[in-house]
Amino acid sequence: MRQLHVRVPASKRSSVEAVLEDLDLEYVTSTGDDGVHFFSPVPTAAVSDVLDGLDDADIDSDTYTVVTKSEFAHTDEFSELKRQYSDETPTLSRAELSARIQELRWPHRLYYGGTVLSVLAATCGLLLDQPALVIGAMVIAPQVSAALAAPTAAVDGKWDVFTDSVKEQALGLILAIFVAAPFALALRRTGFVPPTVEVTSIELIGVRLAPSLLSTIGAAVAGIVGAYGYSTEQSSSLIGVMIAAALIPAAGGVGLGLAWGEQAYAVGSLLLLAVNALAINIGAFVTFLFVGYEPPWLFGEQSLGDSIPDADVRRVYATILLLAVATVATGA
Repeated sequence: MRQLHVRVPASKRSSVEAVLEDLDLEYVTSTGDDGVHFFSPVPTAAVSDVLDGLDDADIDSDTYTVVTKSEFAHTDEFSELKRQYSDETPTLSRAELSARIQELRWPHRLYYGGTVLSVLAATCGLLLDQPALVIGAMVIAPQVSAALAAPTAAVDGKWDVFTDSVKEQALGLILAIFVAAPFALALRRTGFVPPTVEVTSIELIGVRLAPSLLSTIGAAVAGIVGAYGYSTEQSSSLIGVMIAAALIPAAGGVGLGLAWGEQAYAVGSLLLLAVNALAINIGAFVTFLFVGYEPPWLFGEQSLGDSIPDADVRRVYATILLLAVATVATGA
């Protein structure tokens, strides 16, 4: 359930009342020098309808619109209104989804710092063949923020966020490789790991030799679960672990392959990493479409080119081209 707070000029009062009454929403008002304030309890699944109705009535919902989570409402009609929306999946509105994903975003220093720490722990877990340590490394990995921000931004037409998120994913995984490789080499050269050990014979490392149908399905499922969990407010505590599990160990595997001179293994792990990253993003994007987030550039309201600000055209098209080439090259 949500609490909707809208402030409009007095001249727009009747328009807001019409929108709320058409949706059978109960509301109270407060009039002040700054305009008329509307307060209304709204079922989560109805928030999108309310915001769309305000937009259709030429009321700029970005002027002053606040949607907050509420725990309880006791009114004459709210129980009946909840029943009307009970058969619908309670997906967040576009604005709520975008805000929720943005809350996931880590500051750059923390994002890259978390990536470094997680890949160091994952590399140790791979060498020790200890799944518990690898799983622990996934808990501190921040990859979920950028992995879900990119498809969310694509659905919402926020192309600056889209390109930044793709860049953040790429730089984070490249950093993970460049940290894992010298770390593994140092362990080998200093004797903490015997140089004669064949790393590909270690079970947790050997299974990351190359992408497979099962690994790709697993990564896609991580993206699907992530998108569904965050767009419907289902339990999301383990989503970040699932997404990181498809990425960080593979990045550690690339570093181990380079440190031990196993070029074929390093290339295979790199391919696994690329396929998994693409599968996560594609899985999340398709899920957003499935649950009802329709990109305006995909369903006829405007073309892709028209939806991109002039200042971002080159960067967006370059990013899309690189993703398309990577998808074709990896067979994702």
